[in-house]
Amino acid sequence: MLLFSLINRLTIVAHFDLALPPSEISVRALLAGVEPDISNGAMGALLEYQSSVISGALGQPGIAALALSLIADAEALYDLKTHPVRRLRCV
Repeated sequence: MLLFSLINRLTIVAHFDLALPPSEISVRALLAGVEPDISNGAMGALLEYQSSVISGALGQPGIAALALSLIADAEALYDLKTHPVRRLRCV
């Protein structure tokens, strides 16, 4: 539960208060190089959750670009043969 609260706060503050570009807000970018490596499935689930955090604010400036960036990051993680349903959710 704490992890989800942190992702909520990180996403909202990074976009609305700090005006960071979408590439710096993505959980995938933030956790790059963290040891031990996070599995693609877990990282994708975090990205999908991060996308759901912003879904209620799609009318706000810059949110559409952030949503597309998060979806592209999740899609890049999901191999069509290994995770076809998860990949379909991102398309």
